[in-house]
Amino acid sequence: MTFLSPPLPRMKPCLAFAILAFGLLFAPLRSTAAEETTVNVAPLTVKLLPYWKKTQTIVAAVRADVNKGGLQAIGSHVAELEEALAAADKRFAAARQADNTIAILVDGQTESVKAPLRYVLAPGGKTSDRIIAVNNPYPSAALLLGTYYNEIGRVPDALRVLDAGLALPSPLPGELLGETLPNLTTERAIALIGLKRFGEALVAYDGGLRIPNLDNKYRGRMLRGRGLALTELGRLDEAEKSYRDSLVTDPNNPIAMRELDYIARLRKNPTKAPIELVTPNSPARK
Repeated sequence: MTFLSPPLPRMKPCLAFAILAFGLLFAPLRSTAAEETTVNVAPLTVKLLPYWKKTQTIVAAVRADVNKGGLQAIGSHVAELEEALAAADKRFAAARQADNTIAILVDGQTESVKAPLRYVLAPGGKTSDRIIAVNNPYPSAALLLGTYYNEIGRVPDALRVLDAGLALPSPLPGELLGETLPNLTTERAIALIGLKRFGEALVAYDGGLRIPNLDNKYRGRMLRGRGLALTELGRLDEAEKSYRDSLVTDPNNPIAMRELDYIARLRKNPTKAPIELVTPNSPARK
């Protein structure tokens, strides 16, 4: 087995800064230029490999443009991202080739370690199998589209593509290990808030907080989003606790502090202020 591996408008959580500052995907573990091959690895039989490489190239180009021009640069890539995502579930599996090489799509380092073991230990797996872990571009295609649609106000489209990204098959079914999963979950919750579906947003944030080994930056962001949803549902005590919990991992976060002040004012005067989407390029608040 070889591994290749609120009088004032309120701030709505946004992933724009996360995309610009942290990037969307790890570097490819190993891309393959193999010819398109029809394979049968349960539960899918599909034609695969060239599509993976094509989508990797698209995502890399979009990321480069975002780094130069911000989220608006995604606009010129919408059609190709939509096309790639629409076909993702038909091109998403493991590909066994004639030389006992198996190529699998993985989203992040944890999947790149665990998924090859899963395939070797599964019925039909062989210790002689050569496992190629291929960088999975499809979750990032969904995240790029969803973030862009949220940014320009096409919130139903954001929810559509983010749902598609979260519904992608996994090399490790039932395990919440994908590197893009926290961002997809948070951006979907943002779309639900934009649609005023606050109860569903709360469920989304609660689900995100159950992701194993969640990084503090994601935990703080989800707790703040959870606080916003609870505030809109009128559950002020729970909202306050969620914001205070977020301050444990992100002390003095200005959004959390501002929302706590807003909750205090709401208790005196229950007139809600609008939610405003704040992006990195927004004018400074006076």
